[in-house]
Amino acid sequence: MVYDLLISFGAPHSLSETVQKIVNNVSFSAETKSAESRERVRKLVEEVPELGVVQDADRLDAIGAVGIGRTFTFGGAMEAKGTTKGKGRGMQETIQHFVDKLELLEGLMKTAEGRRLAAERTRRLRLFREWWGEEIGVALGIQ
Repeated sequence: MVYDLLISFGAPHSLSETVQKIVNNVSFSAETKSAESRERVRKLVEEVPELGVVQDADRLDAIGAVGIGRTFTFGGAMEAKGTTKGKGRGMQETIQHFVDKLELLEGLMKTAEGRRLAAERTRRLRLFREWWGEEIGVALGIQ
């Protein structure tokens, strides 16, 4: 669809193909579902370095302060709808999402600047998760 749209606006075929490759391969799941997909994306980033830049930007957005807010908002919406495999995602499950996905993003960065920024943002995620644990412990009388 992206390719066709760009062509309709007069973009060159090569640019349209490149942008379509980026769009089709930017997602976390497209890269991490198997060893083969990780290798395919690694090779594609060598061929189309812009893919690595776009992936880094997308992943940095997910692990920043806005990303934390969005993660809780999404989890709350899922909780209200009960849409996650037949159940919602409450606050504790949302915190677990930090461990299961968000804290892994640092290791998937493709650029030096992406790695630098991700290291700081991942540190903040872990710190937030520590604060969460402390406050939940106090609320439950564990601490």
